[in-house]
Amino acid sequence: TKIALMNPTPLVLKLLNEATELLSKMISLILKKTGASRIVLSGGCFKSALYTQKITEKFSKYELQIFNDRTDSYIAKELFQRLKAKN
Repeated sequence: TKIALMNPTPLVLKLLNEATELLSKMISLILKKTGASRIVLSGGCFKSALYTQKITEKFSKYELQIFNDRTDSYIAKELFQRLKAKN
């Protein structure tokens, strides 16, 4: 939570590191399967500067974007752009 990350204890940092590793593994798998060069991060956890920093450090070779809006409209726009590009 926001309060726990303001002055993180060793336990909070351990949990943060575990969460970062888990998400990093999932992102890496998706990147490998899709060949993508861009990562769009979305969700409340990215309101934490510390969490965001840990993830962005792991994927510094990629184009990263933090998306704070509604994901459904973003996904629809992305799909529309891809379909338009194919035609």
